[in-house]
Amino acid sequence: MFSTISAHSGRVNALLITPTGNRLISASSDMSIIFWQLPSGEMDKMLTAHTKPVRGLAIARDGEHFFSAGSDQTARVWSLNEAREISSFSRHDDWVQTVAPMPDGKQAISGSSDNTLRIWKIETCRQGRSFTGHSGWVRDVRISPNDQFQNGRFFISAAHD
Repeated sequence: MFSTISAHSGRVNALLITPTGNRLISASSDMSIIFWQLPSGEMDKMLTAHTKPVRGLAIARDGEHFFSAGSDQTARVWSLNEAREISSFSRHDDWVQTVAPMPDGKQAISGSSDNTLRIWKIETCRQGRSFTGHSGWVRDVRISPNDQFQNGRFFISAAHD
């Protein structure tokens, strides 16, 4: 089956299929996040908390939350079922390009155009460790699964350097 769905007025930067497989979430340069019903492709909800383009999306391991990364220097946590914002992390000095949940479900790591990675607590949005070393934008970050590399303490990042 092939189908085209459209509602964004800007470039689509990220896609995510929910764990149940019945929804698609898209993030756009038009500053919106849209929920789509699958397989119909009908638009369900639009979220507009970001004030600049939305760069990335990630699903929490609990399947109940998702994360967005934005050019407004924020990473946001959302309720998947209620489609509402739960919290926002805003300690980066430039665009947040990527965000990934840690295996413990209590922390996330975000990468930014400020060349840093930052670990932060989801519930309080307090920053933990900050990692420097890249000489260019951090574009992506991936975390080891629960059962490998010391319980998710291993991550890898990709950058423009």
